[in-house]
Amino acid sequence: LTTAPTASTAPALLAADQPLGLFTSLRLAISLHSALTGLTPLSALPPAVVCEAWIECLTPAVVAESLHPYPTHSLVEAQLQLPGAAAVNVTLDRRCRSDDDDFLHLAVSASSAQRAASLSGNFTDERGDGGAQLRLVGDQVWYQFSGHHGTDWGFRMLVVPEYDQATRKAMLLQSWPVFRRAFAFLGHWTSEMDRQLLSLAEVLADASGGAATHLPPSHLKLPASSSAQYELLQRVPLPALRLRFALLR
Repeated sequence: LTTAPTASTAPALLAADQPLGLFTSLRLAISLHSALTGLTPLSALPPAVVCEAWIECLTPAVVAESLHPYPTHSLVEAQLQLPGAAAVNVTLDRRCRSDDDDFLHLAVSASSAQRAASLSGNFTDERGDGGAQLRLVGDQVWYQFSGHHGTDWGFRMLVVPEYDQATRKAMLLQSWPVFRRAFAFLGHWTSEMDRQLLSLAEVLADASGGAATHLPPSHLKLPASSSAQYELLQRVPLPALRLRFALLR
């Protein structure tokens, strides 16, 4: 079989109103996709893996950064809140660098007696090679960067919420109609579309100073003036584009 799922068959298989029906329908959808396409055998993926990929598509990722380079006597401070998060994960850009006397402070709040981190110099030397992560329990993170002494590159970080099981389940149920359409569209996918998708992810990741494997699916989008290099992706709904990328990662 080479025909993609049709509008009449896929929705019938994917319809679900209850949690049990949701996972049963997901198993059927994965089997259908595997039977009708010659791409990555999604039938080998447990429904939980596909659900995880979809949750990644729904999860916002907030970027906080200084100017690059940052000016002398600069101060950047903010309190970020990500409603519903059980914890927040902070990933530092591999280009982060400051004068040794200029610090990036991280904590749950400005009034917190304990700092989660105080970083200066070459941040990646201190925290790892570009994949540096800090995890703070709760739905908030406070940061302050004081650039009083130098004009180095500065800082950039990605703040991503982490949800508990109850919240993740609610997100799946609320977004189920959108997921059905996105997953059904994968039946039209080709290997050339994958090539263009990975090329797009690499371009976006390079612009943000990271690797394509670290690019949040929620940040994946076609540029306003897309070139012929992404011609096959032009008509792909954004949720389907992000879901395919999340599965490839």
